[in-house]
Amino acid sequence: MRPRPATIGFWMAILGLAAVAAALTPSLLDTASEEPGVSLGLVLAGCALTLLGLGLIARTERTPPLGANLRPNEPPVAIRAAPQNAASTQSPAVLHDACLTFLDWLDEAPRDATVWPALDQLIRETLHNGLRAARVRSFRVDSQGGALSPLRTDAADAGAPAPDEGLFGHVVATGRAFLAPQTRPGDLLAELAEREPDEWDIVWPVRREGRCVGVIACGSVDWTERSVSEAQALLRLLQSFWLHIADRVALYEAETRDKTTGVLTRADLFRAAETAMTDSHAAGEPVVAAIVAIEGLRGLDDTGRWRQRDALLERLGDVIRRRIRSDDIVGRFSDERFAVVLRRLDLGLGRLIMEKLLDAIDGHIGALDADLRCGVHVRAGLSASGLRKRSAAELLAAALAAGDAARRENLRLGIEPQRGADAKQASRS
Repeated sequence: MRPRPATIGFWMAILGLAAVAAALTPSLLDTASEEPGVSLGLVLAGCALTLLGLGLIARTERTPPLGANLRPNEPPVAIRAAPQNAASTQSPAVLHDACLTFLDWLDEAPRDATVWPALDQLIRETLHNGLRAARVRSFRVDSQGGALSPLRTDAADAGAPAPDEGLFGHVVATGRAFLAPQTRPGDLLAELAEREPDEWDIVWPVRREGRCVGVIACGSVDWTERSVSEAQALLRLLQSFWLHIADRVALYEAETRDKTTGVLTRADLFRAAETAMTDSHAAGEPVVAAIVAIEGLRGLDDTGRWRQRDALLERLGDVIRRRIRSDDIVGRFSDERFAVVLRRLDLGLGRLIMEKLLDAIDGHIGALDADLRCGVHVRAGLSASGLRKRSAAELLAAALAAGDAARRENLRLGIEPQRGADAKQASRS
């Protein structure tokens, strides 16, 4: 049987006291040295041994043996885990499943801007599974004017909140997230949320380098199954997914963009347009194509102002890119021509959009110095797939022919003649 620590400490204290007594009273033991250094060392050693013994006794008295306070049938567990609810134990599993789903989805996701509607669907499914959210909306924040545009551009998601007012405007401007359980009556966020036409439980800013680049909004969240911290963890994970996709799209665009204008190169334009035509026909969606020609640039070439000419094409390419939706296509068709492919539009809507686009280009040209804008103007040709299955090459060729006809007739916008059922549909629109 091993001796108890208190017993060992008791005998250590006794031996220490004996050593001190021997050093101070040489008559008791005939081993004391005449040199004062030896007696002093023996005194110090005895005191140290005594203190160690007393300390061991005191420590033993304060610390009861393991299992001393347990009931007879209770196992001797030194540290007991804190009780956890079901939501806490499920939270790591939700994050784990979301990561695996994202990686599987990423293998099949497109690398270009057409990925954004698919990311919107992934965000919806993830928040429905993780937070039981019944309503989810995702918006991108325009880098120029700050406008909000939905990741999905179909009819069900038409419209977006104002970027400079209300709850969404405050979240975009300040980067402060809104989570309903965290707000108190009288808080600014709570007051702004009450004024919204729709009830939101979460409005989360997607931020990069101090700037808001997107917003994720959730309604009808089941807070009985998830805590605020767990919702924040899932939203931060979705923010990482979002930023990864943005980097992926930016890398793809850097690889495929024309260096002068910033739009797709001719080869990538044809590939992207053909894919869009195939997907749209499979979904029963109409497609509109346009060839936009910037005429009169030869005057800049002939006078040696090549840099100004290239800078003008770059700015006009940027105007076109910012005026179309994220999943539409714009590319360099030829030296002075751009090609635009607009999905889910019939001829009537396509014509309205092209008129606005040509107005924007004319406005930019009109703001140039007089010597640069002299003789420069824009012209376009428009074609539509209608109800027929048409290839991208056929549709673009028809738009090019419509533009040539507009030049002969001195029109700004030429439109391919429609026939049969397509003509009736165009007249109704």
